[in-house]
Amino acid sequence: MEAYLNDIISSVENKTAVADIEVTLIQAHVNLKVLCQRRGGQLLKAIHALEHLSLTVLHLNVTSLHPSVLYSFNLKIEEECKLSTADEIATAVYQIFSYINSD
Repeated sequence: MEAYLNDIISSVENKTAVADIEVTLIQAHVNLKVLCQRRGGQLLKAIHALEHLSLTVLHLNVTSLHPSVLYSFNLKIEEECKLSTADEIATAVYQIFSYINSD
């Protein structure tokens, strides 16, 4: 049973100066948590970038922790998405937030 669960569930956590990122992948669904400094327009840019990667936002929760913010996304991986592992998704999200924070 445990081997089966490891095949369908993968998780990765990445803590950097840009953001703390946690990704849990269960088949075609992703639970993504991003803790970062709050910036104007950040959420809209992040959603746009995720959708550009063919990750559809199903549910979003935002928790403000002044001066930080925690975004909790439930995402669906669409068929055309080129990302297939939790690590690849975490890397892409890191790049998204690095770009957003460099503006």
